[in-house]
Amino acid sequence: MWGEIMAKDKEIDDGKIWAILVMVLGALGIAIVFFAKKHENKYVVHYMKQIMTLAIFSGALMTAASIIPFIGWFIISPIIGLATVVFWIIGIVYSIQGEYKELPWIGQYAKDIFKGFK
Repeated sequence: MWGEIMAKDKEIDDGKIWAILVMVLGALGIAIVFFAKKHENKYVVHYMKQIMTLAIFSGALMTAASIIPFIGWFIISPIIGLATVVFWIIGIVYSIQGEYKELPWIGQYAKDIFKGFK
């Protein structure tokens, strides 16, 4: 048991800076992680899934809101944009804390969406 805890702590320590990079830079951070061969780290992969899920949900909601004239453009879209920024900041804070945390409301879907991604 103790060895398992130590291995998990080492994995978080090794991947923490890469997870923060992914959360701050998004798609560019993911590309950098792949080129640096750090995508085998479970902590990094967890936050890669979180940021990709945030991007998918944000993009889908923005697209849906853009279909609705005026209300979607001037009321709903700014609210979605603000919520995206808030969730993004929460994700950055979670990655800095060194814990496997999911983004509120949408993070739980990351496992289902990217279940084949290890």
